[in-house]
Amino acid sequence: MVTRSSIENLKQQVDIYQVVSDYVSLKRSGSSWVGLSPFSQEKTPSFHVYPEKGFYYCFSTSKGGDAIRFLQEKENLTFMEAVEQLAERFHVRLEYQTQHGGGRRPENVGNRRNLQALQESAMRFFSQSLLSNDPDAVDTRRYWTEERLFTMQQASDWDIGFAPVSGDALVKHLKGAGFDEALFEASGLFFGQGGGIRAGRDWLCRFRGRLMIPIRDINGKVVGFTARKLASTPKNDPAFEAKYVNSPATDLFQKGQLLFGLYHAKKHVSEAHPFIMVEGQLDAIRCWTEGIDQAIAPQGTAVTVEQLRILRRHCPRLICCLDADAAGVRAALRMLPLALSVGLEVSFLTLTVGKDPDEFLRKEGKAGFEAFLQQAKGAVDFMVDQLYPKEGDLSPESLGRAQAECYEVISHSLSETTQYAMIENLAARTLHRQPLREDFARFKQEKRGRIQRQEMYQESRPELEGEPIEKGPASAPGSLEAALLVLILRFESIRKSPELMRIHPDGISPDILEGVLLTRVLAELGENPEWVPGENTEFIAETDPERGLYFRILTDESPLDDEEEQFLDCLKRMENKRDRKEIEKIDLRVSREMYEGDAELLELMTRRTQLQRSIDRRNSGR
Repeated sequence: MVTRSSIENLKQQVDIYQVVSDYVSLKRSGSSWVGLSPFSQEKTPSFHVYPEKGFYYCFSTSKGGDAIRFLQEKENLTFMEAVEQLAERFHVRLEYQTQHGGGRRPENVGNRRNLQALQESAMRFFSQSLLSNDPDAVDTRRYWTEERLFTMQQASDWDIGFAPVSGDALVKHLKGAGFDEALFEASGLFFGQGGGIRAGRDWLCRFRGRLMIPIRDINGKVVGFTARKLASTPKNDPAFEAKYVNSPATDLFQKGQLLFGLYHAKKHVSEAHPFIMVEGQLDAIRCWTEGIDQAIAPQGTAVTVEQLRILRRHCPRLICCLDADAAGVRAALRMLPLALSVGLEVSFLTLTVGKDPDEFLRKEGKAGFEAFLQQAKGAVDFMVDQLYPKEGDLSPESLGRAQAECYEVISHSLSETTQYAMIENLAARTLHRQPLREDFARFKQEKRGRIQRQEMYQESRPELEGEPIEKGPASAPGSLEAALLVLILRFESIRKSPELMRIHPDGISPDILEGVLLTRVLAELGENPEWVPGENTEFIAETDPERGLYFRILTDESPLDDEEEQFLDCLKRMENKRDRKEIEKIDLRVSREMYEGDAELLELMTRRTQLQRSIDRRNSGR
């Protein structure tokens, strides 16, 4: 494992602003940077990053932590995976040790990091294969330049490649590069003949005779591939009939959490230049080559809430560029309520020239496409055009069905203001305002009733909810432990005070969060008197509630008067609390005659008198 000192060194070298800004749009506010919470949907920014202190805190969710914890949360990583990923990004050398204290090479640690390196190596192999003298590679270059009308320089810019028809070419390359076969199965690049992952000791490449498009995560790291069918695709390919094939789900590649080109587009978006969602990767690449850098594409599946939430963190607006077919319209109508639920403003374009953005741009160029973007329709106009009956079918029943569908979509917005504005727009396009408002109010009331009935049913059937959640200690903000914790964490003079030795564990309540954290902080100071808050966080705050409380205290910069006097008063109260607990134990033993003989009874009563005198003396200031 990585040494403790090495982890602390990493935290000092990492710029938490750079880490967080990959996921959250941040603006300077005093000593911190502020943005919308990456952990919830909100309209008012409550997420703060403190680069000088090296941590973040979210006031809406009470989540806090350092750069390591943030990466764990956003990428679903283990602690060690996040440590190694940050070390690689910020070029920090990690020191490893075995259980016996010996050295260990970092290359042998971190499965995710090795998988990442394997994907990058495979990408380089495919790129080189595209440039080879293999006749199939020559045909692929012809397809790229003559049919798709891209240049070979553009292929190089975006690391486009070719997967050779030979099933073992990639295997030989990766083995030659020193990758362990144990990684092959987890990479998603291989499967075995006969349906197994492995066929004996032979690995068969999943992608053969296909154009290879690398898929990158938000940091620009290759995590998988999309493979386009070509004339050279062998007929024994299990996915032969599919025009496009994605990497399967792996530790790195989760289609529903990735957007093609986001690492590139996020650097070019603003409210004036929002994201443009196109259907395919080659559509996005065509946009980039024409200078329309906000283009992104989903991974060949229905757009997910998580993907839309990621977009919302970078820009509040999205233009969805639809293919002119029924499937494209249905996909847009499925996506719209999801977008409203995360606060993303979506408008829609239906292509009229060319069947996709690639063809449109080849015919009309950048100027034509940008002019076309100005025709994007807002959500209400799009719904009316698609859902309301045409002139030939204006029966009350058809109007009612269309209206109910629009209500259902609009109700997904978390903002009452947005809902009201959309109803007003809908009324302007369809009926008189007052009936529409009243109908929508009734619809929401009925929907709330359905939801409440469902919740009541689930409460009556707890087995439907899965395993019960174990609850940890609750917080007690006004407690003595809370006051001491604040003083110790905020003031160096308190941390260095010899009076800390007067805090006895018996006086600390172990059943409240403040007591748990206070015990750990005191243990840390006992081991390392030079400890400062922010170091060794993972050993002090282990759960989300503990981290939330810990970092909330560290964000507090409000002035405190006479902290030394407050500290001494807390110590007196803590000692009194400890002595009262012992008196209660003595009284309980005496009342239940839990002692042996008069001698022990006398000893207990003497001890009780001494404790009471100590309490009285402290209270009188003597």
